[in-house]
Amino acid sequence: MKKIILIVFISLFISGCSNETDYTVTFSKEMILDLNSNDYPISLISKINDEEINKKDVIDNKKIIYKNFVIECNDKIDTSVAGVYEISYKTNSVNEQLIKKKVYIKDISKPVVKLLVKKIERYIDEIDNINWLEYFEVSDNSGTADLDYYIDTRDIKQIPGIYTVKFTVEDSSGNNTTKKIKIILIDRPVENNQEFIQDEIQEKSNKKNEIRSDIKKDSNELNEINGKKQDVSIYNKFFSGNSIEAYNQAITYAESIFNNGKANGYSVNPTGEGFQVDFR
Repeated sequence: MKKIILIVFISLFISGCSNETDYTVTFSKEMILDLNSNDYPISLISKINDEEINKKDVIDNKKIIYKNFVIECNDKIDTSVAGVYEISYKTNSVNEQLIKKKVYIKDISKPVVKLLVKKIERYIDEIDNINWLEYFEVSDNSGTADLDYYIDTRDIKQIPGIYTVKFTVEDSSGNNTTKKIKIILIDRPVENNQEFIQDEIQEKSNKKNEIRSDIKKDSNELNEINGKKQDVSIYNKFFSGNSIEAYNQAITYAESIFNNGKANGYSVNPTGEGFQVDFR
């Protein structure tokens, strides 16, 4: 009686071991290996019996051992050449010992773009001469010869401020990467624009020549009526800063005093630290 029970137990154990090699293999939906990558066909297996593949179960990038189930692929693929390959996977499954799949070699990686600086500072009049490529480092698995570069500067206005420039790189397969960089635009210092400022002063002065004599006459008559000469130096004013904006403020102020008949004339002179407005 004891011998019969032992034989039945052994028989059931052997039968159970045989069924354990019947597993379901799930492959990647796209079955794509990236161009010029170091990936292997075995990496296209995503699950066995609906369980994610553990890295420790992968042997030499050719074989996966999951419990009592073994699947391997020894086919070699040249990932440097785009195309379609037919690959064979061998298993120890009792139902399916050979699985054939088509594997595609495609460029699916985006270009890698590295910012070399976080921000750029430039004068407003230098915008058109900026070489944007010198602020980025670009690489791609397909090489850099056929890359397209797009610089989006639509955010920039021709006034001082902080703006964002978008830099996009696209490879021949349509993969693209976009990075953003800040640019700070400032006015060029006035000492580099003295000739321009002097021309501006002269031009504005010429426009006033025709009416200046009449205003002077009216002003003198008014002073005589009041019985004293007015000290126009009380309107003299200094405008700090070497920007065009500071210069324009000085001109606007001088003309307002002059046009109101409070002075017979004026001068706007750069001092190196700003603009001095003097009346006469």
